[in-house]
Amino acid sequence: MNWKNIIFILLIIIVIILSVLLFIKSSDKDIAINCPKCEDCIECIKPDPKISELPDSFLKSDYRVIKIIDNQDGKYSLIVATKRSEIACGSPDDPSRCTDDNNCGSIYTARTCYFFLEPLYTYGANPETRFIATWEGGLDGLDKDSIEFKDDTTVIFNSYGGDSIFSVSKVLELNLETGEITLIKREDFTSEL
Repeated sequence: MNWKNIIFILLIIIVIILSVLLFIKSSDKDIAINCPKCEDCIECIKPDPKISELPDSFLKSDYRVIKIIDNQDGKYSLIVATKRSEIACGSPDDPSRCTDDNNCGSIYTARTCYFFLEPLYTYGANPETRFIATWEGGLDGLDKDSIEFKDDTTVIFNSYGGDSIFSVSKVLELNLETGEITLIKREDFTSEL
């Protein structure tokens, strides 16, 4: 290759680089024109009118997701949801939720826990979201941090609750194929006043 060919190739590379830089500069101006209020505007995103339907449907939903746990092989997530509490308690000046809907199972929380199995984006996972089971504890409510996959078909969780005189603690097993919840261990505690 002679020096004339090398110079020609270098000139072509310089022209390509300059063209790219000019294109970037002009598209930056277009973005700045379309985003006049954004001083550090990197990209102007125009809102999709249908996108507002998504937050609206979430806000109007009767259910609240309180915990999501992925299984160890990465195929599924267990989703725990509760019924949303009404915002009808408290005073008119200071409204509040009627029950603790950030947990479930107990008489002091949302009564019913709903369990769903959601596939992750992975090969071999059943692509359908499935309803698995409901659970109501009684005095005891779900311990969300105790939920763990024992294997691909079984989830273990704890529940506890009570008052100053009587309390209970349970270990339960949820079969993801049948929806059956089995009591593994129960401990009752009483105290005298």
